[in-house]
Amino acid sequence: MIPDVMLTPRYTLAEAAKIIGIPTGTIRSWARGRDFPTKAGTLGHSPALVTDTGVAQPGHATLPFMGLAEAAFLAAVRSTGVPMQRIRPALERLRDELGLEHALASKELFSDGAELLYRVGVESGATDRDIEYVVVRNNQGVFAPVVHDYLRHVRFGPSGYVEAIRLPKYGEADVIVDPRFGFGRPVLESNGVRVATILDRFDAGESVPDLATDFGVTPAVVEQLLRANLHLAA
Repeated sequence: MIPDVMLTPRYTLAEAAKIIGIPTGTIRSWARGRDFPTKAGTLGHSPALVTDTGVAQPGHATLPFMGLAEAAFLAAVRSTGVPMQRIRPALERLRDELGLEHALASKELFSDGAELLYRVGVESGATDRDIEYVVVRNNQGVFAPVVHDYLRHVRFGPSGYVEAIRLPKYGEADVIVDPRFGFGRPVLESNGVRVATILDRFDAGESVPDLATDFGVTPAVVEQLLRANLHLAA
């Protein structure tokens, strides 16, 4: 069973895009699909790839944490150069043949930089070298180092789906997104303090040393949050 906390709308598309670090237009096309011209001269529509509750009034949240997790993985897959025409058929097969919904947020699905993968036949306690991956399109067994790099930034829950995402752009600050804390906004993993709280107090004139003392972190962590925020705002 997927926990309700993962399916409750929490983010606007703009908020989700900022958290993940992708253009708002990109996540909009993933969440709502997009129109495209066909060879027949008609207008086609690609279906959505990530979970979204639909169009709402401006400023209203429509994307749940499940959708955020799906988009985060999709962004990682796309950064390796996997073409979209491979992603959609793979997701359809996972759904139709394996009954795997929300595949992009499932620990059964990974990427080797060329194809979407799902994990098979791994007994409890297996090491990384024991893990066998199967290419969804052609069932060719592969081992994908990129999978393990991605796994360093996510934590899966008992449901088998992502329950927390570490945001690498914050570096040593160790910022995560977890729907159970901070209303699903980025928080420091060490103490659950929302990143926005620290940034707001800095903008109000408080110093880095004072903020570090108040929140029980090092000045380097506060500085990293500030640098990451400047990068995101640029």
